[in-house]
Amino acid sequence: DGPSTVDEAALVTVEARDQHGNFALTYGVNVRVGVDSANGTAYALAGGLVEMHEGRGVAAVRSPLTQSVVISVVDARGLVAPSPAVVAFTHGAAHGFRLVAAATTRAGDSVLVGVVAVDAFGNEAASVAGTVVVGADSANGRADLRLSGGSGEAEMALNVAGPTTLRVVDAYS
Repeated sequence: DGPSTVDEAALVTVEARDQHGNFALTYGVNVRVGVDSANGTAYALAGGLVEMHEGRGVAAVRSPLTQSVVISVVDARGLVAPSPAVVAFTHGAAHGFRLVAAATTRAGDSVLVGVVAVDAFGNEAASVAGTVVVGADSANGRADLRLSGGSGEAEMALNVAGPTTLRVVDAYS
């Protein structure tokens, strides 16, 4: 199947076949799926246990990171799948923004402000495009920033001395 997002579990079909590639319809032994991912962040639901019925079962696998996950299958008798499956997880729906700016600057100077759209797990949501507004809590102004590929940068003039809080607002919300 195609890539899955970090927002939902990927469903992986497990099939028991004989040496000729035919379905083993009488195979009813439950199997366990193993999940191998970066930093051990992906996991199979239900402890990896897959109930097999007439030679078929479904495993649910989740990952909070955008990554490829390798799935292997082992049954109680030690039989293993001849080749593991790979599931690619992509970013989820945009959930918020990460703001990047210099911690200090002088009044009257411009500061480069960066914005990155992120999903609920903090992964960059690269499919986001459009305009966001970076605003300040004082009379320091604002910058309209165009996002492409989930991120963008703009110069913003800060006119008033003292601490300033910046915020990001989706121009369409």
